[in-house]
Amino acid sequence: MHFIKIFLTTLALFSFCFTTTGQFSSKKIKDKANLYFKNEKYFEALQLYKQFNKVKKNDEEVKLHLGICYYFNNQVTKSIDYLSSLVYNQKKPSSSAYFYLGAAYHSKFEFKKAIENYKLFLKTCSSSNPNRAAVKDEIKRCASALKIAYQKELAVVENLGENVNTRFDEFAPVQSPNYEDKLYFASARKGNLGGLRNNKGLLDDLNGKYSSDVFSIMIQNGEWTNIKRMHNLLNSPKNDVVLDFNEAGTAMFVFKGFDLFSGQILVDSFKPIEEKPLYPPQFISSVIAERGDGHPYFFNDSTIIFTSRIDGGYGGSDLYITQFSNGKWSAPLNLGNTINSAYDETTPFLAQDGRTLYFSSNNTKSTGGFDIYKAIFNDFKKEWSEPVNLGFPINSPKDDSYFRLNKDGSKGYFSS
Repeated sequence: MHFIKIFLTTLALFSFCFTTTGQFSSKKIKDKANLYFKNEKYFEALQLYKQFNKVKKNDEEVKLHLGICYYFNNQVTKSIDYLSSLVYNQKKPSSSAYFYLGAAYHSKFEFKKAIENYKLFLKTCSSSNPNRAAVKDEIKRCASALKIAYQKELAVVENLGENVNTRFDEFAPVQSPNYEDKLYFASARKGNLGGLRNNKGLLDDLNGKYSSDVFSIMIQNGEWTNIKRMHNLLNSPKNDVVLDFNEAGTAMFVFKGFDLFSGQILVDSFKPIEEKPLYPPQFISSVIAERGDGHPYFFNDSTIIFTSRIDGGYGGSDLYITQFSNGKWSAPLNLGNTINSAYDETTPFLAQDGRTLYFSSNNTKSTGGFDIYKAIFNDFKKEWSEPVNLGFPINSPKDDSYFRLNKDGSKGYFSS
């Protein structure tokens, strides 16, 4: 129903525009589509490119952009149709067509075809192309995926459905500490507080994107329902994300920032709104969100594992630990090069045993983007085991992160 509603709303908008202006010229449609495309607003660009393509079917730039827009809108089969047509019918296909065709096949788990097109991208692009190193890494990830495909599947994965997920981003699921059937998550969807805002936090209908708000949802009779946007003392025009709860379940730790890479960590209580302060107090610890520290996982109110780019790491984002003792938080300690790599390690979760760590990494042993890994701490050797990729279907060629288990470890949630 959600997608039908969006389609009908969009169609009505276009119908109004064309009938009240006496027909836009094809050039104006393309120019506006290109503007949306430049600003990475691929859904809006796609609607206009489709309109333009009905009138002028032989514009190769539009066909390329259609293929890219379909890719970013998770319509991978249509993306492959447009991009493969360009590649097969042009005498000298652009390197961009090979790049996104490789990415589309990668997303569709067709790793050999992905490698083939990634290599054609490397062959046709200039030596100074900024994507060369990244594509070489993607080839390694495809090779890794071909091996991981033989691993035994560890779980059954189900999408939470259209009552939770939309065409926008839903992420950071956290189970309520007080109710097993309640889940909190963040979503950067239409209708959120603040409207469309750019990277400076200013209202901007053209370049802006929706900031994330915090939502809650309940499961009833096996279906997720009763979705609620949290109150306006918690949500704001900034990005609002639930991070975790204290052990007693009486306090919620929330991130707020104009982007998702720097901001503040605040503490919100479950008191009635009339008893809440207008602005929640800041959480003071060794995790400093203003410098880019993020994704803290709170364990037993005394340990935090988090992501940081503190100087002295192994490259990219590393995982660190800080512990509360004698009334203060210790200096951050890097978890070491068994866990961390030259790439990014993020969204840690420590299981109930206090020894089993789950986290996401985009290293070249992943199947594409961020994959979820598991490592176990050896109390006798005082070291972490080599991280194990959780394999398919938990991981995918896209980003898989924010992994959390319920208390008995029988069920988990993650974003993909």
